[in-house]
Amino acid sequence: MWISLDKKQIEMTKLWSEVHETMGVLIGREKEHVEDLCKLIKEFREKLLPSVSPMTKHQELEELLGCATNNEITILPPKISKNKGSGKRVLSNKAKAVACASKPKRMCNNCKQMAHHDKRNCPNPFVERPPQNVDEEDEEEEEEEEEEEEEEEEEEENEYDELED
Repeated sequence: MWISLDKKQIEMTKLWSEVHETMGVLIGREKEHVEDLCKLIKEFREKLLPSVSPMTKHQELEELLGCATNNEITILPPKISKNKGSGKRVLSNKAKAVACASKPKRMCNNCKQMAHHDKRNCPNPFVERPPQNVDEEDEEEEEEEEEEEEEEEEEEENEYDELED
């Protein structure tokens, strides 16, 4: 790929090459030769650019970019956003109490009270409960059922014995 260069760029490259070679030659020479070269360069610069005053950095940028800067700012900074948190308001204890009072009460299966808690978050997790008494009638019914089952089993055994004989 060939690079096309302007005549100005070619001349600038030649100039830098000459300056570099001249500086290489002057390295081992006496101080007088270096001073003479500095004087020649200063005289040449004054001859070329007598009326040009040094540009400020701002002016250099404008010349480089090819457009003037506008002092009026038309872009506003962005609004500051909150990245963390859900944006919920923190409620006071009074507000929490009012909100809790408006909710219906529930029956707690642990302490057997109507309250704003259930068995999972009961304030008295180790409430002693009386042992569950089984009614006497239930015991009698269970005994009767067991007796009936035993009688049925005996009858079945008797039937097998008769069949075998």
